Formats: sequence, C-alpha cells, structure tokens
Amino acid sequence: MWPTTSEATLALVRKGDFVYLDPPFAVNSRRVFRQYGTGSFDTSDVPRLASELRRLNRIGAHFLLSYADSSEARDLAKHWNSIRLPIRRHVAGFGIQRRNAYEWFICNAPIPDAVRGLMASTYSRFL
Repeated sequence: MWPTTSEATLALVRKGDFVYLDPPFAVNSRRVFRQYGTGSFDTSDVPRLASELRRLNRIGAHFLLSYADSSEARDLAKHWNSIRLPIRRHVAGFGIQRRNAYEWFICNAPIPDAVRGLMASTYSRFL
C-alpha cells in the first residue's frame, strides 16, 4: 500500500505547484530496490500513481516523475511527455557496485527538442 503520508502530501498540491515524484521503483520483471521496506510501494500502486498524475494535471499542477525503465514506466510514459535517459546508479556505496541503467522522466509539460538533446548528451557522459 502506498504510504498515507505520500497521499496526504499530494493532497496539499494546488494549481501552479511543481511536484517531483521519485517513488521506489516497483517493477514486475525484476527486483530493483527494496531499501524502503516491504509494503512501501509496489506494482499494485502504479495505477494509483497514474491516477494521481491525472489529478495533478487536472488541477493545473506541474509534475516530473522519475522511474526505472520498465513496462510500468513505459505504460506511464505513453500518456505524457517523456524522455528515457541513460543514468548511472549511485545507490551502492562502492563504485564497483554502481551500474549503468535507463530511467524515464515523465512530465505534463512539453520537453523542447533542445532540452532533449542537452539532457541526453549531459547524461551520456556519466556512462
């Protein structure tokens, strides 16, 4: 179950607010992160997340969601402006345990082509 603190916080959002969402990555295909504890956020919460994105858009708030590349992220991304970027995971404390991956950035604002190019070239330096 999605923690009620997240829901309570999102209920405070008003028109014109900017919301950055970075939920624990819950994906059916693999284990991504479990550091947040069991029951914190799982794939059954993704439809509620999608519903919350629609609500934020409807009230006129701006949002940016980051999510690990997965079928769940691609399903969310197809309804919004989005970009898939290469990233380097820095969760592990030791450099040898860091790995390259892709992450989706999903928002309800247009992503200009110039920003897409800049972001892609900036992030590719970390690979």
